[in-house]
This record gives sequence, structure tokens and C-alpha cells, in this order.
Amino acid sequence: MVGCGKSDVVGGWSAYTMTSLLSDLTALLTTRYRSSSTVLIGHSYGCTLATLLSLTPTLRPSIRALVLLSPKAQFTPAQDRSLRFVRWCPDWIVDAMRLRDRRGGTKSASVDRLVGSEASEEVRRRQLRWNLGSRTRVWRRMIAGVDRWVTKTEWEMVSVPVLLVGGKEDKVVSPHDMYEIRSCLLQNAHATLTATQVPPPFVIPGAGHQTMLEKPELVNPVALNFLNKSCGCEAMDPTWQILHKTRGENKWDLKNYEKWKRMPTISSTTIGPSLFRGMKVMRQTDPDHSPSAFFAKYPEVGYVIDISHDSSPPYRPSDFDRSNVCYVKLGTVSKIPPSRNDVARFIECVKRCWGERPDVQIAVHCHYGFNRTGFVICCYLIEEMAVSVPDAIKCFAAARPPGIRHTHFKDELYLRYALPERSETGDADGE
Repeated sequence: MVGCGKSDVVGGWSAYTMTSLLSDLTALLTTRYRSSSTVLIGHSYGCTLATLLSLTPTLRPSIRALVLLSPKAQFTPAQDRSLRFVRWCPDWIVDAMRLRDRRGGTKSASVDRLVGSEASEEVRRRQLRWNLGSRTRVWRRMIAGVDRWVTKTEWEMVSVPVLLVGGKEDKVVSPHDMYEIRSCLLQNAHATLTATQVPPPFVIPGAGHQTMLEKPELVNPVALNFLNKSCGCEAMDPTWQILHKTRGENKWDLKNYEKWKRMPTISSTTIGPSLFRGMKVMRQTDPDHSPSAFFAKYPEVGYVIDISHDSSPPYRPSDFDRSNVCYVKLGTVSKIPPSRNDVARFIECVKRCWGERPDVQIAVHCHYGFNRTGFVICCYLIEEMAVSVPDAIKCFAAARPPGIRHTHFKDELYLRYALPERSETGDADGE
């Protein structure tokens, strides 16, 4: 927007009014970024702009969904008085106040106000840089330009799916505002929105006002899942993109065979606190990674669990009958995170294996031994060994670098295991 980032700083005050900003954004969305299917994502003040843009007659037909991060419902009288003070206060006084506010650097009040207790030092340094880069004259003009807010009636007029996400420790906007907004959205004048299209807000523990910066591993999968499942934006789904890209692909053509050859055979160590080993699929004719070579090299392995999709793997499972290694087949679909039922079957199988032979290692493979293999092993570590999601992902990556390769597999782990319980009213979130 004008005066922000690398945009020009315009003199005067009229360019910073909400009316002017909406006009600029409308021009961009109808010219340079024109599309028949647009998703608007807003943060803080940007949520108000995104919501009002979705109601403009020019853009309304093309808006598919709104993702609102740390949105504010209405100004309180005290906040309105503070805004009026800033509007009329000279720049040099505001500069002095901001300088005082930044004392302490990354531990200053100016940073603490915007991030939560779990923010990393890198996040705090980035926030401090942004605070330093914010120009007082632009900031004051932006504040002066807030001449209105989204009214209750306007919230009720929104007719597209809306996702609400905020930080539990937000000191700028209370998470309660999201529940107030959701209540208005579900009172839609045309009764077009359902509870599925406006799900209960996601209140992220340990995060402040900069939720997407502090907890991208939670915010990103939540937003993508919402757009895929509730808004019909299937083409944004990484699973859909990979399946579309690899349609008709032969996994054993020359290119993929060479890729398979380059992959490390098996994880160098067991994974985290478990006795799992992750590996790539064997080939009957490969001198280094066939069943006979595997038996000779890894006598500590007592089970091989094959989660590849192939009903007939490229090696003979019957070879295991003449060894101390038991072969188990649990097929899963390629390119897609294994379903909850797949994971339940895997965990039950592992329990049975270790119940029979508790001291042996279990080798797990899909095709290359990274995505599905890493996913089910991480699920076991999380469900059965109380390992956190980020630690489980790190454990697998440490034993079998670079770890889970596809982002949507990691996203699914966070969606299943790391998101907080939600409530319809906000009571469970302490609001």
C-alpha cells in the first residue's frame, strides 16, 4: 500500500484514507491482478480492507473466500480516543514516544506488544526491523485515514466462506473479536453461509498479533485446508498438483530409476527414541539393495513393513520365508499422506510386531522412503511415544536426511496433532 514497504510516500493526507486505499486495491485487482477467482488474505487492518473489498460491486462476483488473520470487530471508546490523540500529535512527539517504546531492542515493549511468549529471537529481530522501518508520518496518516470500520450490517452481508485465525496472546486484538465476527457472519441476511464455511476460529497458543509470522507451521496448513475443503479451491492443494503433474508417470523409467539409485538405502540410525529404520524399496536385481543383500547387511532388522502402493513389489517377498526377517504388507496411496485408518493399521501392526520381538528393529519403506515412510513413523512417535510434531519431524530428518520432502505431508501432521481444540463460543480458549 502507499507509503509501505517499497511503495512511494505521498505527501498530504488524502491518499491514506480508507476510501483511497480501497480505490487503489480495487484498481490493482481489476487490472494487474484481475482474476475470476480471487482469495483475499488480510492481517490486522488488512482484514477490514479485505472485507470491504469483498463487498464492492466491482469485485464481489470474483471473490471466492476471505482468510482473516487477527481481525478486529470494532474499536472501543478508549482505542478511539488513542487514535484521535495520534492524529493530532506532532511527528516529533510521536518519534520520541516510539524511541522510548523501542528501548530494550528485541525485548522492548514495541516488540512484546506484537508477538507472543513463544516467538523466537529471529522473529523478534524481524519485528524490530519492521518497527524501525515504519515511518512516523506514514503511520500517522494511516491512523488518521481510519474514518470507518466494518459495521455489523456489513459483516452480515458477506457471502463467501471466511476463515478466522488469531493468536491466544494477542495484545492488540482480543481473540474474542473473532467470535463476535463469526456470530455476525452466521447471521447473514441471505442465509448463504453455513458453519462449515465459517468454521470456529483457530486460536493459536503461544502466538501474539503476528500469528502467521510466529506460527507458520500451523497457520499455513489451516488456511490451505480451508481453501481446499470449504471453498472448492482444489487446484491449490499440493496433493492435487503433484497427482496432476505425475499422472501417467512410470516410477521405474530411466529418470526415476536413476533417482532411486541416488537415494540412500536406509536411515543411518534408528529414528528418535524408537527402533524404526526408514528405507527405500528394494529391487530384486539390484546388487546393493535386494532382499539377499539386505539380510546380510542388516541382521538387526526383524521386520520389513512395506507401505508402497504396489500390490507386487519389485522384489520377491517369498525370499523372507527363508530368513529371520518377517515381511508385512500395508499398502498406502502414493503422493498422499496416509489416512487416519492407514495410520491406525500401521500402529496396530507395529505393536503386534514388537509384542512378538521387542528388541528387533523395524524397517519401513514406501518407494523412496521419505514422505509416506516419514509420515507413518512420525505418527507413531507422536501417538505412542508422546513426541511433539516438530520433534518427530526433526528426528526423522536427522536419521534420514533431508527428512519428509513434501510440505503437505508435514502440514497434515500439524493439522492432525498440533492444532488446539476449538469451541463455538471461545470459552475453551479462555476468552
